[in-house]
Amino acid sequence: MARYRTAYRNRIRLWENARVSRDTAQGLAIASLVCGVLGLFVASVLLGPVAVVTGGLALHREAGLAGTHRGLAVAGLVLGTVAVVLVVISLLASIGSSGSSLWHW
Repeated sequence: MARYRTAYRNRIRLWENARVSRDTAQGLAIASLVCGVLGLFVASVLLGPVAVVTGGLALHREAGLAGTHRGLAVAGLVLGTVAVVLVVISLLASIGSSGSSLWHW
């Protein structure tokens, strides 16, 4: 009888751990999407990389689970990457149009 109780408790622990991991992945996916959308318009330097990191973490945590929020994580990852690329392009454009070149002394 004690053996069955132990097995039942172990199943409950596994289910609770999976639920916590799913909730964490859901929160990271939503955070990634919000940071990605805001990163396109406001504070791209900060929010773009945050969206990329949180999107990657959400995808990693949902890998072993039934990924219900995979689309949110991918969208946040893509939007964060676009925000970072736009920042790099704008920095290169501002350096190129400043009149002084980094290559000539």
